[in-house]
Amino acid sequence: MMFWHDHDVSGWGWFAVSAGMILFWALIITAAVLFFRALNHAPEQPPSPPAPRPSNRSPSGSPAVT
Repeated sequence: MMFWHDHDVSGWGWFAVSAGMILFWALIITAAVLFFRALNHAPEQPPSPPAPRPSNRSPSGSPAVT
């Protein structure tokens, strides 16, 4: 086996391994979340025009009497 003669890992070695694993799992989780959101994203539809508002004027153009 490689490095059989050296059983100790320095503090920097532990830090490098720990930071590497944290970054690895953060990358995996981020990729999974982005992939899941991309699959479940509803397609964008153009906005529909606003509905016409009812007028309170009579067909002759004068205000309607209520």
